[in-house]
Amino acid sequence: MPVFDCDDPAVTDALHALHATVAARGGRLAPGARLMAHDGGLWVESPPPPDAGAPQLQVPESALPAVERFTIGVRGDAFRRLDHDRGLAPARVAACDRVLALFNLLDKPARHRAESPWFTVAAHLLETLVAARRGNSRLEHRLALHRAGDTERLLVDTFMGARTVGIPPRGDDPGGQALMPFIDFLNHHDRAPPYQLADAREGERILWTARSQPAAGTEVFVRYTTLDALDSLLVYGFHDTSAPWVRSVATTVWPLADLPLTVDGRIATPWRGPLPLPLTRLRPWMPQIPACDADGIRLSHLFLAGADDTTTAPAAARRLLAALVHTARPDLPRDATDRAADDAVDALLAINDRFYADLEKRTAHRADPGAAAVHRMATEQRARLAAHTGGNPA
Repeated sequence: MPVFDCDDPAVTDALHALHATVAARGGRLAPGARLMAHDGGLWVESPPPPDAGAPQLQVPESALPAVERFTIGVRGDAFRRLDHDRGLAPARVAACDRVLALFNLLDKPARHRAESPWFTVAAHLLETLVAARRGNSRLEHRLALHRAGDTERLLVDTFMGARTVGIPPRGDDPGGQALMPFIDFLNHHDRAPPYQLADAREGERILWTARSQPAAGTEVFVRYTTLDALDSLLVYGFHDTSAPWVRSVATTVWPLADLPLTVDGRIATPWRGPLPLPLTRLRPWMPQIPACDADGIRLSHLFLAGADDTTTAPAAARRLLAALVHTARPDLPRDATDRAADDAVDALLAINDRFYADLEKRTAHRADPGAAAVHRMATEQRARLAAHTGGNPA
């Protein structure tokens, strides 16, 4: 039985009820796990494991409620399940109800309104931030809700959307974005392993996380996805300092006078298809590439700053762009291809630095929490960029 360390007995009872629902479907928590609930926060601690990488939390998909199959609203300062798809398994309905009850006991709706950038950042700043992630349908949907003043749907979307994992469809199960009992309590760290989805008993899939303690102390972490500080602020509502890189803002530069390179700035998964052998080590940095021909190059995203060696940004960006320029213009000699890639990366570094410098200026000397969060993020992004430009991105 896991240990629940809470500052409210009602929260302890809610965690026991949720654990009973998940355990009845075969879910389990590693021995020694301590689920912490204090001051409205949730996290997981564990003694250093003898076998690092062993499962820490395991939840079967039958206890993972997909939010698309529920209608969740806000009544006062509480989340409510208003409806759900007929034929949905009772365990998933129970898991949803127990998760919502826990969030309400922790006062999560009110805290989210007070802390989320979607409720604390000025509208003109939100417009700027979302424009830097052009093509991200989730963020554009949230911005539309913000513009419309639909605060209830915005609260549900930004809160629940930061606490789900994508479950691929299989058989009669349509999958979807699922809430994660207990697993959701793990905080993000870039050096932690990601969520894992594996086949288990009777064909059911299990969502699990490994024991990972990349930071000092006993807290256990998971990697939500590859994020920079702007991504984490807009998608999850927190400021991440564990990742060393910067994902480029949406922009267009010209590696050659007649060859545009457009970066959308989307938060996309790395390309999983085949790669030429010289680029296989760059797979974690590979964007989606919707276009690469004589008319131009288009990328879903591009990482610019990070640990500086031959396999990580910005060295990875230069190698990647050199390969793409060569693909688009195979007639160019190698030195011209390399020069075009260098020029493109330098231009992107300068554009990104100007973007974050503008945010710094617009939020300087402002005491409101939203502006302070944006200012801190922009300052750290500029520091990461400067580390790879000798302090002079321009």
